[in-house]
Amino acid sequence: MKRIKRYIWLLPPAAVMITVLLLSLKMYWQGDAVTFGFFIPAENEDFSSIPFTSVSEIPESMKNHYFNSTGRFFSHGITQLFCAFAGKGWFAIFNAIFWGAFIFMLSKLASADIRNPRVSFIASFFTFLLFFPFSSEQSFPLEPPHQIDYVWMGVLSMVWVYAFFKKYDAKNFTQLFLLGLLSVIAGVCNEAMSIPIGGAIIVFAIIKRFRLTPAQWMMSVLYGISALFEILAPANFQRMASGWSLMHTFENLLPSLVIPACWLFVLIFFKSKRIAKTNNQYSIFLWATIIINYIVGIYLGMGSGSRMLTIANAFFIVLIIKDLDGTRPHLLGFALLSILFLLLAGYRFFSITRLNDKNILIEKSYHESKDGVVTLPDSIYFYEYRSFVVRPHPYMMKERALYPDKPDIRIRPASLESLDLSKDTNMLIKIGPQRWIMIRSKKSPADFFIEKNLLPWLSGKKLPTRKIDWDLINSETVIDSTELWKAAVYENDRPYIISNIYMRR
Repeated sequence: MKRIKRYIWLLPPAAVMITVLLLSLKMYWQGDAVTFGFFIPAENEDFSSIPFTSVSEIPESMKNHYFNSTGRFFSHGITQLFCAFAGKGWFAIFNAIFWGAFIFMLSKLASADIRNPRVSFIASFFTFLLFFPFSSEQSFPLEPPHQIDYVWMGVLSMVWVYAFFKKYDAKNFTQLFLLGLLSVIAGVCNEAMSIPIGGAIIVFAIIKRFRLTPAQWMMSVLYGISALFEILAPANFQRMASGWSLMHTFENLLPSLVIPACWLFVLIFFKSKRIAKTNNQYSIFLWATIIINYIVGIYLGMGSGSRMLTIANAFFIVLIIKDLDGTRPHLLGFALLSILFLLLAGYRFFSITRLNDKNILIEKSYHESKDGVVTLPDSIYFYEYRSFVVRPHPYMMKERALYPDKPDIRIRPASLESLDLSKDTNMLIKIGPQRWIMIRSKKSPADFFIEKNLLPWLSGKKLPTRKIDWDLINSETVIDSTELWKAAVYENDRPYIISNIYMRR
């Protein structure tokens, strides 16, 4: 019995890792996971379907990526390795391992013993909660591009922070070389992490009056240089130029507040004094990273939602572990959190199954289609419809690799098929609550406008009326086009907004 109790701390991280393994195997790769399975060409070259012929092509692909795509060449290079060559099985295994490493590093940064069942449970539960937020737009899909970018690179960033505060022999060349290599790699891992950590390094150096150890100086300089190389990637400026809205920022911020809200709850109701006992300079480093991460995330528009704040919320979990370390266990609380864990896992399994059904149906229908038109039942079409209306391209890549002359994919809801589309006319049809189909004549086009109002309990304020731009390539609404008309669909999926569309000639 004593031997069993000795290893009971392994159960929470094992439960998380097994759950992640199964869900990673279940996830049907879509979007970026398909795109990264193909060679990324240089600017102005055809991007439709250029399959890899060998692993040696990945560096050239990442060079093009650095200048023309997103700039995140290190993590996306690993991503391309799995998407193009290693496959789903190996990725699922490594992904589960990195989730376990994430849990382990949280306990190390909190100076807590992971073999303590309480520490193990808290670190495991909040890791699961961090990467399973309550909104599909904020979520971390269990595919290589998102898991490697944030879970794997989160582990790497935490390893660097842990190493930064250790003591080293300044004469040990091998040790310093490894620390330097770690700093270079960690600096380029993900700009959403290197910017706040880089800022925290500067704050820490100022507080210390620049009296850092030789190892800390070396790690800081190398981390800073490599982070700047990643941050200043030409492709990053292309992404930032896309703009943002205050409403979108606010909406994306809400799920990100779950973890800090939990920390405030622990701080208030458990009346912990652990923070006062924590190394003050280390606490300053953690808080500087958290604050800078939130400021930069909000300033940039929180385009990736909770993902942008991974390192900040990971450090909030560190604070939670610190605050609860040494407190008496609450079995009822553990039981409730375990039930919540199971509910979240079940919800994600259901979401993945539903998303997979949609993707499988689209790919199968496109494969069988001669004109590229794919018609979906409304219930499937309107499930996360932006995912394939805005980015239909990945669905074409596999087909065009085999059939280069395959026509562009055009995905239509079944409601569109019931309309008379042989006329050159303008139409606005409401097909459901907060859901419309719009047909715009090319010969005598009308204008369509979207009105939005916040619900009365949110002040009932009227938001600026937006004119639909039918010429934008990545419009969230335009779904099909012929010689006579363009078709668009709009659905308001925000529960706190009431929308209306009207047409004006």
